[in-house]
Amino acid sequence: MNIVGRGRDVPKLKSIHFQSGIVLAALISAGASKAEEAWPIAEDLGFKFYGQINQAYTNYDDGQTSRGFFTVDNSTNEDNSFVGIRGGKVTDNGSILAGRFELRMTDRRSDTTSIQNPAGGGFSIDKQDIMRAEIGYATDGYGTIFFGQGDMSGNLWSPDYSGTTVISRQNLGEIAGGMRLLYPDGTVSDRTINESVGSYDSGRRFRLRYDTPNMAGFTASASVGREVLISNDNETYVDLVGKYESENRYSKYGMSVSIIGEGDDVYAGSVAISYLHKPTGLNFTYAGGNSTDHRHYYMLKAGIIQNLFSFGSTALAFEWYNNGNWAAEGAEDEIFGVSLVQRVDSQNLEIYAAMRSYDDYNNLGIANEDFQKSNVTAIGVRWMF
Repeated sequence: MNIVGRGRDVPKLKSIHFQSGIVLAALISAGASKAEEAWPIAEDLGFKFYGQINQAYTNYDDGQTSRGFFTVDNSTNEDNSFVGIRGGKVTDNGSILAGRFELRMTDRRSDTTSIQNPAGGGFSIDKQDIMRAEIGYATDGYGTIFFGQGDMSGNLWSPDYSGTTVISRQNLGEIAGGMRLLYPDGTVSDRTINESVGSYDSGRRFRLRYDTPNMAGFTASASVGREVLISNDNETYVDLVGKYESENRYSKYGMSVSIIGEGDDVYAGSVAISYLHKPTGLNFTYAGGNSTDHRHYYMLKAGIIQNLFSFGSTALAFEWYNNGNWAAEGAEDEIFGVSLVQRVDSQNLEIYAAMRSYDDYNNLGIANEDFQKSNVTAIGVRWMF
């Protein structure tokens, strides 16, 4: 076998300014994305139908042509619109046994739509639209085992306390991933933003995964999986990751390290750090990694979260991304962006907007590897039910 690596009490403070900051941080924690919530847990074992709608208007300018798309499904984090069912029970020994099934429901994903193909993939449902089909077995003090189609250990594992992850995470290309780049003379290339931009999130596969219990803020996870929903992929993928997170009344901070299998005997290692200063809402996130085939990327994000409205927090973040050798030898991509997310907590709603510029070029002077600068603007809504 070819194994390849691929409702809490808030302490009171004397300063009113610090009080508002801590209440703000509590609102941020309460509003975490469903995709990032712990599962399974004893408080959520009844049979439940759930899902989300994650739609956006985008406008893309490839350097020659500007076109709007109303609407596309936001593919950031591969967290498209979907429906799901889940349920579970507590066993006689106090452990939790649960299962869930999630199916993507979208006709025009942002990572398949382009000016040349404005219809995207069109609406259809096939096996690749199965996001999760898994069981989870959570023990008291011994960790959790997952089996079936779902997140590999390295998928969305890194900490990010910016409050903007619905539209902004390590891979800043997915909101315009299907767009094709133009050569300097205006000719349309075959290179897409998806091919030019990426990260070392390891995606979802049919896998066996084990997560350790939280031990004084430290957690670790390991998984081994196969691509059963994609034809002609016979690799076995392995992930190994670790994370430390800590929180007090003034701050929240975390760091993660990961080693994942990319396929074809390529391994990648990455590190991420995130910090949130609760009284002010100021936050900072760094993520980056290198692979054995000499690809690398770095992402920096600085932002602020404020409780400007009574109905939910407002998060603003500025982003910078750079990679090397990602799409080809000597190929580089640099991204500057800004993201804004407004929560409406009572409705499980996030209203978001983003603007990003993409600059793809080759630093080795290789012919036909320089492209015109492009940019995207997106305004969207995610409603979780």
